Amino acid sequence: MTATNETLVDESFLLYKILRRIPYGRWISTIDIANELEASGVEISTRRLQRFLKRISSDEEFCVLCDVRSKPYGYRRFKRESDLPEVSLKAEEALVLRLSEERLKYLLPSPVIDSLRPIFDRARELMKEEATKGASAAWFKKVAVVPATVSVMSPAILPRIFTVVSRALWKNTKIEIAYLNSEELKVSGVVSPLGIVQQEQRIYLVCIFDGYTDIRHLALHRIQSAKETEFLAERPKNFSLDAYVKSRHFNFSNGGKVRLSFNSTDKYLKQYLTETPVNRTQKITDLGKGAFALEATLDDTSLIDAWIAAWGKERFKKLKKMPIK
Repeated sequence: MTATNETLVDESFLLYKILRRIPYGRWISTIDIANELEASGVEISTRRLQRFLKRISSDEEFCVLCDVRSKPYGYRRFKRESDLPEVSLKAEEALVLRLSEERLKYLLPSPVIDSLRPIFDRARELMKEEATKGASAAWFKKVAVVPATVSVMSPAILPRIFTVVSRALWKNTKIEIAYLNSEELKVSGVVSPLGIVQQEQRIYLVCIFDGYTDIRHLALHRIQSAKETEFLAERPKNFSLDAYVKSRHFNFSNGGKVRLSFNSTDKYLKQYLTETPVNRTQKITDLGKGAFALEATLDDTSLIDAWIAAWGKERFKKLKKMPIK
């Protein structure tokens, strides 16, 4: 065998080994690929691996995507439309799937989303096919979602970060993370993931750092790197994500309850609260001459003050927030 042929065989072998380590439906970083290659006995320099990955991701035949938004870059494979399994969907079913896909992607673990991806992909293709037809083409022009407060953009979450976090939650294993806190300080450590919480546009990882007992929640978009481990996560006895959320942690609450009461003559406020009560404890009393009184028991959070400020404090008379012991 000539030197040229040996080189071609060597490069083909490396190409095959690298491609095998790039998964479908989830991202893997250059570092993780290098680590997996080293563990399998394949020696390759970082620079040479990067050259291979650049070639692979730039050639459409390999069907590999590259996430260049941060370093190290992330890679994942995708299937051509012709490779997708046949999924029979009606137009209305495809519409529901397309509307729900964005909502679900941070609420379901990556393995589940990966299993649903062929269905989502087929729904996307079907919507394209239906785009020229009357009812389907017009539907998205007839549906809108209007935020009740100032609309803000969602912070960017690296797909491979969410993949690692959700897989660790799914398998109940620890992860190594590098995190940039609100003071722009980088914190590194191993954490036991306990849950994911979505609050409007932000996603949080509820977790415990190794060596500590206090439960923390970290903004997912501030996690700069995440790596799976084989160690089982340590979950506090009797921990409940629902109880943690309700106790104090996401709505700037002290965990208590208050009795909110006020009078008002604003007919729009009365109509709004009659149609959309704050909760089942709400009671509206007609005081005559257009005036009314409201009473309700609420969680003691700063959201109450924000809600009152949004309506305008001048609309509320005899406003009281009495702690309930």
